[in-house]
Amino acid sequence: MAPRGRDLTTPQKETIMKMSESGMSSRKIGESMQISANTIQKFLKRDRANNNDENTGRSGRKRFSTDRDDRVLARLVKSNRRQSLVDITTEYNQRAPKQLSTRTVRRRLYDLGYKRCAVTKKITIGEKNRKARVDWCRGKRRWTVETDWCKIIFSDEMKVVLGTDRKIYVWRKSDEKFNRDCLGVEDARSPRAGISAMFWG
Repeated sequence: MAPRGRDLTTPQKETIMKMSESGMSSRKIGESMQISANTIQKFLKRDRANNNDENTGRSGRKRFSTDRDDRVLARLVKSNRRQSLVDITTEYNQRAPKQLSTRTVRRRLYDLGYKRCAVTKKITIGEKNRKARVDWCRGKRRWTVETDWCKIIFSDEMKVVLGTDRKIYVWRKSDEKFNRDCLGVEDARSPRAGISAMFWG
């Protein structure tokens, strides 16, 4: 375990952020790095609150990146929302003469409003089915409970997954939750890890 009261080093912080973004819990990260889960949780909470992974109380320094750098980073994020922080940083550094650290890239993305969020899952619906659903709803706009809906039995479905059902994360702004490139689209024909069963009732 890391000595009590000692600040996390920069390499430790970057490792914690990378593990957290991959979906690992604070407990698993702590076990892997031999650091208490409480320390991991406090760092991640403080970092999210301050958008800054430097230890609280230390003086800031002049911003290293420029507005042009920010625009490049924003384009990289929009080109592939599911990239990891390391991938975004690597791709940026391959294109630009100035080299940025993952810490700087993460801070700039946060300042631009981008955060790493779990996707909102949506089932694939083709254009034909979309039109059919809209037409079905429009055709029943004048239905009433007393004469029409009382004859209908409603049902719902639920999926239970045994095994891995790994979360998928994307970089997005708070108002982009339902953007098409920020959704976790599921296709029933695609193989998934684990065993799943559907229930209707």
